[in-house]
Amino acid sequence: MISDADIITSVRSIRKLVTTLDSLGFPISDIIKDEEMAEEIPKDMPKKVAVLASEIHTMLQDIEKSKRYRDAIKRLCDIKERP
Repeated sequence: MISDADIITSVRSIRKLVTTLDSLGFPISDIIKDEEMAEEIPKDMPKKVAVLASEIHTMLQDIEKSKRYRDAIKRLCDIKERP
């Protein structure tokens, strides 16, 4: 079983990946506007990047809402539940 710290670290690392994917979309869109450079970018690349970033973001939201993740945060941060 994955440790609490590994779960939290993995989520944080994946969150960074989503940020990177999002930041890739803007320059790719700019490059595509140039007719000559657009030939170098696969036609469906911008859409694939956007879809992948969206799917990963949704996955992270589901993980962050899960009992296992919330319990890991509570244990590692020593958060006491409110009565």
